[in-house]
Amino acid sequence: MEIIYEMLILGFVQGFTEFLPISSSGHLMVIPQLFDFSSQSLSFVASLHLGTLFAVVLYFWRDWVDIFLLAFGKETKFGGQEKGYRKKTLWILGVATLPGAFFGFLFLEYFETHIPSASLMAFFILIGSIVLWQAERKFRGDLAFENISFGKAFLMGCVQTLSLLPGISRSGITMATGLFLGLSRKDSARFSFLMAVPITVGASLVSLPEIFQQGLAIESIITVLITFVIAYSTISFFLGWIERIKYDIFVWYGCIFAGIVFFFVR
Repeated sequence: MEIIYEMLILGFVQGFTEFLPISSSGHLMVIPQLFDFSSQSLSFVASLHLGTLFAVVLYFWRDWVDIFLLAFGKETKFGGQEKGYRKKTLWILGVATLPGAFFGFLFLEYFETHIPSASLMAFFILIGSIVLWQAERKFRGDLAFENISFGKAFLMGCVQTLSLLPGISRSGITMATGLFLGLSRKDSARFSFLMAVPITVGASLVSLPEIFQQGLAIESIITVLITFVIAYSTISFFLGWIERIKYDIFVWYGCIFAGIVFFFVR
């Protein structure tokens, strides 16, 4: 019963925080300590990431079909051009993926095996919140999706690598960069989510052996399903409401969460 309880909590946490501008990795490190959860196996962690991968791929599968069709000179099937997708969009996303793939290959194992101090994590959570707050204050939103250049995409890809640091939200730091570059909230979020697919696919492929080596247990299947449902719902809700809300709510949450980590986590 205890393991089911932990799966429900952590599956919900991963699915809810992965695509919001708050640190999912920070939550997954902090919550087990706060609630004295048992040590999580590598296959369990891999299942969490697999659930978010299924969610973002299923939500954006029409977008990716159109992006590939346009890249090879075909007509879109789902109105991708109305969203700003062009012939170069696939290659722009490829450029945006390169920095994360390179630095992830070099340093992912290091960051996964070295547990950061609570004070360091709290510091990075606070830094991420300040960056998002500044982006919100300087928000212009006059750059359309189709005007994202290779240079801007590469810059967002470089910034994405900062999410390797404990407490830095991948979606938060890339959305903030999109705002600094002049994208609307919705387009910066959409580009951030599309960028997440290749990186998450790569990370999931690396993690899959952990799941199969320990057997495809019912716990892993349940974890994937829980995380998938919550992550898919979060993406849908976030993109539907993002133009009506400000990021201030996530900034304040990040500051409060940083305080909790600093004072209550050891």
